Amino acid sequence: MKAWLVRENNNFTSTVVFAETSGKAKAIAMHTDAFVDADADFCSIQIKRVPKIDGYYKKGKTEMDWYNSQDRIVLVRDCNFYCEDTGFNDCKNCPANMYCETYKSFLTEIEEDDE
Repeated sequence: MKAWLVRENNNFTSTVVFAETSGKAKAIAMHTDAFVDADADFCSIQIKRVPKIDGYYKKGKTEMDWYNSQDRIVLVRDCNFYCEDTGFNDCKNCPANMYCETYKSFLTEIEEDDE
């Protein structure tokens, strides 16, 4: 099964789904929380292959789960995912913070303030 990064044009929303083709990936994505809640337009969805995520597929798994710590680490590390609105305390407790550019920025700001 192939992993696909799915984004909507001009929108923060994205996910990684597993499907055999890009068309099937787009159809699957339209039924995920990320796109149903955003009332996404099918024509504005962009699909991109992410082969390095293929190995995380398990039978029956259709989407990487942001709320699963292991999946979140993969999404942040390998797909550059990050939280849209977050504070330092949220980042500090995130399982993927060591890979997150937002967290690194918070740490840099703290170091600069301490100088």
